[in-house]
Amino acid sequence: RVIKATGLAEMTLAGGSTVIRLAVNSLIPEGATVTTGAGSELTIETLPGAIVTVNPTSTLVVEKLQLIKNGDVITEQTVTLNLKQGKVLSTLDPARKAINRYGVRTPKGVAAARGTVYAVRVDVMGSSIATLSGQVTLDLGGGRSLSIPVGTSSVNGAATTTLAAAIASNPALAQDIATAVSVVAAQVSMRSSTVETSASALAVLASVLNAASAALPEQAANFMQQAVQAVAAPTSAVFGAATGDAVATLTE
Repeated sequence: RVIKATGLAEMTLAGGSTVIRLAVNSLIPEGATVTTGAGSELTIETLPGAIVTVNPTSTLVVEKLQLIKNGDVITEQTVTLNLKQGKVLSTLDPARKAINRYGVRTPKGVAAARGTVYAVRVDVMGSSIATLSGQVTLDLGGGRSLSIPVGTSSVNGAATTTLAAAIASNPALAQDIATAVSVVAAQVSMRSSTVETSASALAVLASVLNAASAALPEQAANFMQQAVQAVAAPTSAVFGAATGDAVATLTE
């Protein structure tokens, strides 16, 4: 379900050719191809607690959407997105780690995670993955995999480096990191399903803030300002009696 749309975003259904304009509350079924235009952005709640932000000039295919239930209880939820080109940021509720089976397919394999914030980019230079919270596992095929822990990045399936080192090699990644802070701050502010409790909201935001500030120290003050505004917003998952403590925790 689309929860935010800016500019032009469209989809075509599996096996079809009709182009459908996407707007808030549009439903995107399995097999659909989603595209965003220049200057456009789309935020999709793929399943409860699993939100993907699709950046401008991106194309992705919703390969798999599956819920498994025991009565009314969700015991497993699976999302696989195939990023053909562009950039996406995935935010997964850490409280749902036990049931999440989430992955973004790249030319080098599927970047899988359970309770994580991570950015994936696919362009003419290849693919990159940057982890800002939790851990991502890149399935390289043939029984091989690569762990990409928080604060690190992998480019084209190569060994991980710090986010700062990755940015030095590819300055375009700096925008991915800055975007991650803005997106997570917005999700905390609007109390999205990825950060429904104050504890998870603060933990996710603090992790992203720390990773981004270490990678881009010259922007640390701006990142902090975004985080503080997010927790102080009246609609925030953190807003309330503990807001002052939350701000103090982020400041530390």
